Amino acid sequence: MFSCDTSENVKHEGVETLTQDYLKASGETQGTTYSITYQDPNNRNLKPSIDSLLAAYDLELSTYVPSSIISELNKSEEHSFSLEKYSNSTNFIDCYNKSKEIYYNTNGTFNPALYPVIDYWGFYDGNQLEKISLEEIDKLLSFTSFGESEFSLKGKVLSKKHLESKLDFNAIAQGHSVDVVGDFLKSKGIENYMVEIGGEVKCQGLNPDGNEWTVGIEKPIENAEPGSTDYQFIAKLKNMSLATSGNYRKFYMIDGKKYAHTINPVTGYPVNHNLLSVTVIAKSCTQADGYATSFMVMGLINSIDFINNNPDLELEAYFVFDNNGTLDFTVTKGFDKYIK
Repeated sequence: MFSCDTSENVKHEGVETLTQDYLKASGETQGTTYSITYQDPNNRNLKPSIDSLLAAYDLELSTYVPSSIISELNKSEEHSFSLEKYSNSTNFIDCYNKSKEIYYNTNGTFNPALYPVIDYWGFYDGNQLEKISLEEIDKLLSFTSFGESEFSLKGKVLSKKHLESKLDFNAIAQGHSVDVVGDFLKSKGIENYMVEIGGEVKCQGLNPDGNEWTVGIEKPIENAEPGSTDYQFIAKLKNMSLATSGNYRKFYMIDGKKYAHTINPVTGYPVNHNLLSVTVIAKSCTQADGYATSFMVMGLINSIDFINNNPDLELEAYFVFDNNGTLDFTVTKGFDKYIK
């Protein structure tokens, strides 16, 4: 549980007053940083509650917390796993259900059950493979489906067909946690805010200048330091969310060949195409994060076709790709309105 006592007006470390009623809270979470700007005429310091909320979130969905719900699930040697014993599983259930929806919408190119294959490639612990075994990959793929027959959640009981199956929501949890913080701010009566966690962003209402919020998107340059000011473009957002996924920072070499960290759930191998990064704008940050991951698997052409064929999802995207050794970009038809 986390404290929601935010009546005090005293500022603490990590909270900055931007204008008469706009405040900015910053800190660390999920192995990265967060920055949250919000308008509050009562000048409430919400940082303690936000920190508690994010810490509680990790106890549900972080694979790096041994006692988290997802860690306990992955260690379980039973086909049935009850969530009843946990004081709070709301975020886990919500993230699970939204992940399942994106899994089916994308025909499995977004797949949180791919954990065993990603672990085999060494992208969790950094232990680089010396030799690739197609036989081992095929074996792992046999229990990495996220379909209803393999993973099923009924009420507070999650069933899995294969004991070896494991889940990892890292490709969507950051965006989902942004929405969770946004919902918390809304519950406090706050209408104008920007929540940013690890580069995933949700913008509601207006910024301190009374304009749309602006977000800089970094160029996909290998070995570039996160947080650089070398921007590919600057987006302007109001009541929208944004997330970026890319392969240009996470990869390793085997026998002179580059292997990206995005795994194709069908082949079990890292994707091999010219798409370097994709920035997705959507109504929720959960959607933006999940679909950005999926598009890195689909590749450029299939991603554009997907967006065009699913107008009900209201997705727009900015794609950066390698055009014969040169950085190039293209956007979906409605993306231009978001570029400053």
